[in-house]
Amino acid sequence: MSPTKIEELIERIYKEYCSKDLVQEIKSHAPELVEYLGKTESARPLSWEELPADWLADVYAAIAAGLGTDFEPAVDKALFSADAKDRESVGRAFFEVLVPAGAITSLVELCKHQLKQVSDQAHARLAHESDVKAGGQPAVELAAFGLTPTHLVLATDAVALLLERAIDAGFFPGGRPLFLRLSTSGSAAVTCEGQKDGLTQSELVDEIAAFAEVDEKTSAVLLHWAVKTAEFIPYLFVGFRATFTRDALELTQLKPEEPPINLFQRWNSRKITDPFNVEIDTAVKQGHLERSRLVR
Repeated sequence: MSPTKIEELIERIYKEYCSKDLVQEIKSHAPELVEYLGKTESARPLSWEELPADWLADVYAAIAAGLGTDFEPAVDKALFSADAKDRESVGRAFFEVLVPAGAITSLVELCKHQLKQVSDQAHARLAHESDVKAGGQPAVELAAFGLTPTHLVLATDAVALLLERAIDAGFFPGGRPLFLRLSTSGSAAVTCEGQKDGLTQSELVDEIAAFAEVDEKTSAVLLHWAVKTAEFIPYLFVGFRATFTRDALELTQLKPEEPPINLFQRWNSRKITDPFNVEIDTAVKQGHLERSRLVR
């Protein structure tokens, strides 16, 4: 099978979901497909996680069968279904909690100002994801910029886990509140009372980019959104409680018995009288992400 034919086969995997004829073709050409993927680092199947879970399981099963590898459909499909079910729960929490709070409208507006839309094909693929389907039309609108409800969990967890590691390493004193603020110059973002330096805005952006697997510009948008949203959703960052005080978001680490159990609880918002106000910092607009540290 020629490389061109293999590429056509890969293209069909993205378009012909659950096609029995395609499953048979994948099985018949599995050795050539695997060899092609092994030689092509930039091959699109590196993003196969974007495919619906059940269809991805069928693709892997066909490849395994074509290679003569033992495969246990019941076990493997159960794993894919479990992942899809988790993402479905994220989508439901997104639709039932974040959307009514007004937080997603603000994120879509940020994306419109700062990000380019993905291709129609990529948008269509994301629209098939279980979290996007469960998230309804707001999730579909967000998917136009390559983001899903799961990205919001990954982005906020990335920040929280970085802060936890910094506390465990003694960079910040345990039991003391942290102050998270985004400056127009793009400099330091997290400090502690009495300290001369802290974590920079760039470090937070890099952490989100790596953890959520997004580019730096998208990461900066997610960080900005998260900081503004935590002003009225106090448990947005797992393991921390946020309170807006003066000019910063004050983050207090929770005790082991305190954290909310699930996303429906974590994303529950405070009662607010004013609609969520979208602010787009000059730093986010211009992409300035200096690595210098700033004294609080």
